[in-house]
Amino acid sequence: MSFFESIAMASQERIHSQTLSWFLSSSCDAASMDEKLRFLSLITGKNLSSKQIIKVTTEEDDIDILVYTDDTIVAFENKIKSTTHSNQLQKYDEILKSKNVQNIERIYLALFYEQINNLSWKVVKHSEVVSFLLKLEYSDTRDNVIFQDYLSFYKRLAWSAVTFLTRPEKFRGVFEGGSVKKHEKSEYEYATEEERFICMNQLETIFQKMFYKNLVQKLGEENFLIEETRGNALLNIYAGEIIKGENVYQLGLQLQRNSIKLIFQDKGYSRSKSSDLPKEIIQYFNRLNFFLNCHKSFNLPRSKCYLSISTSFVWGYEFSDKHIEKIKEYLGILREKTFGEIRDVLR
Repeated sequence: MSFFESIAMASQERIHSQTLSWFLSSSCDAASMDEKLRFLSLITGKNLSSKQIIKVTTEEDDIDILVYTDDTIVAFENKIKSTTHSNQLQKYDEILKSKNVQNIERIYLALFYEQINNLSWKVVKHSEVVSFLLKLEYSDTRDNVIFQDYLSFYKRLAWSAVTFLTRPEKFRGVFEGGSVKKHEKSEYEYATEEERFICMNQLETIFQKMFYKNLVQKLGEENFLIEETRGNALLNIYAGEIIKGENVYQLGLQLQRNSIKLIFQDKGYSRSKSSDLPKEIIQYFNRLNFFLNCHKSFNLPRSKCYLSISTSFVWGYEFSDKHIEKIKEYLGILREKTFGEIRDVLR
């Protein structure tokens, strides 16, 4: 295990942000100013070769990295274990506007490609950053010895994401280990070094989320939500909404770990109460035989307006085209039959 692999287990994003900012700063002589500007030109797609890097900061106004040149700021938002949330990028845009510089380049770094709702930020995958760094010429200095150790680790991290999406069936531990405690992972027998690397760096959840993102693209679904509970990603695919009075209810499928659920919930789930669940829906779900020829569990609400029927499915590493077709079949039944029945029940 390299030094950077060891410390990165503690805080992935901060380690990478601090190291990249150090590399670009005048404190690091691993590469010349020309090469650092070449890197900034590659990552922004703009010619910055005639500029001078004046200063580099981290966590300034909560922005991960700010690189100041004579007339340009290059801002980096760095994501590894997480994705963008709420109005985070819009907030940063307002901060950057107040900097009073001529040009602002905005870079959103991610392990996997993300569709973000802010066109002013350019999404760059970490694997692309690695390819840019590998194109540079480096100095024969002590700083470069340190940076090359980091680059070796960074390359392994970035390319593990590429490998995972190409062959998810090779990563059983990534799907099963989301809620496993860190100290227990060292005792697990991993099939490959790449699988061990992902799990020991506690990246299972974000990798599971990207697996689900790929899955909804294959399904052709647009109305979905990907989140997590207890370290395990979950996918909600919504088949439709039903309005009754002031309440809007959602009907859909949920995938998490090796189970699949038929779900009915209040669209304002986080603010809902279990008492908001219509009694006639509980009665309908109790007699519904949705997952044919399968052992099923009827899951009553706890504290929220949420009801489900669950059954065993397959782990992500076991997925094949037939399982994708099965999900499409379930969604078809939901939209063509179950949705209408529930709408009639609620009338």
